[in-house]
Amino acid sequence: MASSEADSRLKQVLLPSLEKIIKNGSWRKHSKLVHECKSLVERFNSPEKSLSGSGSTPESPDADHSISGPLNDGGPHEYSLEDSEVILNPLINSCGSGNLKIAEPGLDCIQKLIAHGYIRGEADSSGDAKEAKLLSRLMESVCKCSELGDESIELLVLKTLLSAVTSTGLRIHGDCLLQTVRTCYDIYLGSKNVVNQTTAKASLIQMLVIVFRRMEADSSTVPVQPIVVAELMEPVEKSEADQGMTPVCTGVYNQDYAGH
Repeated sequence: MASSEADSRLKQVLLPSLEKIIKNGSWRKHSKLVHECKSLVERFNSPEKSLSGSGSTPESPDADHSISGPLNDGGPHEYSLEDSEVILNPLINSCGSGNLKIAEPGLDCIQKLIAHGYIRGEADSSGDAKEAKLLSRLMESVCKCSELGDESIELLVLKTLLSAVTSTGLRIHGDCLLQTVRTCYDIYLGSKNVVNQTTAKASLIQMLVIVFRRMEADSSTVPVQPIVVAELMEPVEKSEADQGMTPVCTGVYNQDYAGH
């Protein structure tokens, strides 16, 4: 079983968001999501229902219960693939709910999990590993939030995607990387907020820089050189930017996909 200390660290990040999803969820339309969130809250609050760790003896014959998942407590403890799915699925479903008040806390929680190093592994929809597919679904749900058309959500999407691409623990590859870059590009082109457009441009440039540097070094631990948003505040004609960015975005996908 997972230690209470390990669960406590993850609990501090998860519970505030889960409680917001429960509060804002409609019992009719989002009853299944609300039930998932309530069950997860109950498991974290009940020691006898504590989530199990990958290093412990599995109590279930399910093979996924003994396989290490992408979720950890920020330290040495790793959650099993089964437990990782139980924890991440409500967040994935909240982002795909189409409801702003439900998607926002789920998206915010994902960003914090990535930024604090609670999520590790490779996100690749074309991979055979269940962990890679789970992380790919997670990233797809983040990108989907950009379709809500809310300016604050756009910024949170950019923040989450940048955290993911620049993370040294979470690695984004293939179609998942392409979708991540394309989402930033779409926000840059489609947002009605100038700050969001500029932030999208800065995020996209930083992503491209770190991806190319890592490809050249063949390492996911290349340090990130932050880009100052203020330096990009000078107005740029989008038609000019489009011509330069499109082949670069395509090149990132082709080189990353070919290298992995």
